[in-house]
Formats: sequence, structure tokens, C-alpha cells
Amino acid sequence: MASPVPVVVEPATRRAAADHGLVFAAARRAATAQHGRAFGLDRSPAARDPRRRGQFLWIEALPDERRKVLGNVFDGGFELPPDNGGFGWTFAPVAGATIHQEPTAGAGGEQALVIDFHDRRVAFAHVQQRLALPPGRYALRGRTRIDGLRNERGLHWLLRCDDGRLLAETERFQGSSSWRDFRVDFERPADACNGQTLTLHLDARIAPEQMVGGRIWFDDLRISTIKH
Repeated sequence: MASPVPVVVEPATRRAAADHGLVFAAARRAATAQHGRAFGLDRSPAARDPRRRGQFLWIEALPDERRKVLGNVFDGGFELPPDNGGFGWTFAPVAGATIHQEPTAGAGGEQALVIDFHDRRVAFAHVQQRLALPPGRYALRGRTRIDGLRNERGLHWLLRCDDGRLLAETERFQGSSSWRDFRVDFERPADACNGQTLTLHLDARIAPEQMVGGRIWFDDLRISTIKH
């Protein structure tokens, strides 16, 4: 039987856990127990949930610099390069749009996410992150700056269960604005929603509505628990 893996909880990790309402200490205990019990003999709810177990083990493998941006949304300030896998950001290449990170005035950190659209039809859903929220009530918050975004219906953030059920949908973003906040509250049910995906989505229903141009920025994206 494999020996338990030593776990050190860094101060930055503890601060991130407190800020975002995650019980990372419990997560680490569960992950260590899984190592020592050959993955599956632990009776905790986290150990029985494959998505959360995978997230805990992914956290264990992160280098120190990436643990500094832990949260219900990993690296919601877009300070680090995308992971394109695991439980970090995935930026998928797509013709007609450029997804990148840049320094900009008003960003909460060193840089922010920016998407440039090149006046083409784009079925855009190419910024995503896999989540493993436990049941509860939450608020999805963030900041946006919009620079002449031209589209009939606009972009919005969608949070869906892995079975396709919609949990949360932000307002649609279009036109122009300086940095401003947005928020949507939602509840993650206890049944059949162990995994979720957060996606930036162009709300086009038909091909002509996919025509999009302009630029949009996002920063400080986070999901926090709502206390009763």
C-alpha cells in the first residue's frame, strides 16, 4: 500500500481558501487519505465524488505559484497562462477571435482577459473552466470593460451542470463601457450536478447572429458562497 503523501498548506493557499469559501484543508485531508487508501476507501463525501476527488488531486500537483490563485474559480484575475486542462482556464483557438491576456489600466492585478473579435461569424464558446462546486448558494461576480462590441445579442457567462442543466447566466455584454461590476446569484442543487463548466458564450441562435466585432475585457471573476 502506498504511503500517505505529505501535504503542506501554504499561507497563500489558506488565504485563498478563506477568501473564496473553499475548505481546502478538508480537501487536502481527503486527498491524502485517498493516497493512503488506494483511491476509494475513504468514506467522506468528497472521496465519493469523482469530480471533487479529481480537483483535490489536481490541486495537490500544482506548483506553489499557481496555488496562490486558488478559488472556486481558479485564477479569476487571469494572471497566469491558461492550463488548457484540469481545473484551470481553457482558451481554445477559434477563427475570427483572438483570446489573450494583457496589462491594462483598471485591472485588479497585472493583467486581464481580453477577447478581440474580427468582424466575422464566430460560434464563440472558447473560454471555459471546469468546476466542482459542492451544493449550496453562490454568487458569480466579475468585472468587465467593453470596447465597441458589435453583436445583436452579446456575450454572457454561462454555468452549466455536466448534464446540461443551466445554473447561472449573467447579463449579456455588448456596446461600450468603462470597467463595471456584474453579478448573478444561483444555487447548486444536491442532486446530479457534481461537475460544472463555466463558459464565456456568444448568445447567437442562428448563423447571422454570430457576426461579431470589437473587444471585451474581463477581470476578478469569482464565485463565493452566500451565507444564510
